[in-house]
Amino acid sequence: MSEVIENKLYFLKENETGKEDFSCKFCYCSDHKNLYFQFEVEDEDIISPYLQDNDDLFNADAVEVFITGEGHLEKYYEMEVSPLGLRFYGEITNKDGETPLLTKIKPIFEARTECTETNYKVKIIFPYKKIPSFNKEKMKMNVFRLDKKKDGRLLLYSLNPTLCKSFHRPKFFL
Repeated sequence: MSEVIENKLYFLKENETGKEDFSCKFCYCSDHKNLYFQFEVEDEDIISPYLQDNDDLFNADAVEVFITGEGHLEKYYEMEVSPLGLRFYGEITNKDGETPLLTKIKPIFEARTECTETNYKVKIIFPYKKIPSFNKEKMKMNVFRLDKKKDGRLLLYSLNPTLCKSFHRPKFFL
């Protein structure tokens, strides 16, 4: 089972250094058919130019959940949501733990968002029961935030920092 505790509030950290950051809060909970992921993000320059689901949201402001429900780290799902409620969903195969191969698939999860000029909130409702091999007791995950700046920089934050420029390091899943 995941080391991430249900209903506990977490702050994401700077991904490359692990430095504390208080601009993104995260918590999750579950019931008999869904996992619920909630983010609250402070962001002075929200940048989200995309127009449809499964656009490459990871190049702008977004929050992400990487999750496996099978107990191994070679295959996992990637869920992303933009501040405007667009969704991205993919299945990742990552046999060596460093080289992700993405297959985009139609999102099976629901996303609800609220956005103002300086912050946004995201709630992801993931129907894990729709994935036959998903076992909540074997679940592992990591969660992330991408923060696109006006000057072009893309800042990375995570629950359990991967200490590099990529989130696709499943050995850091909790």
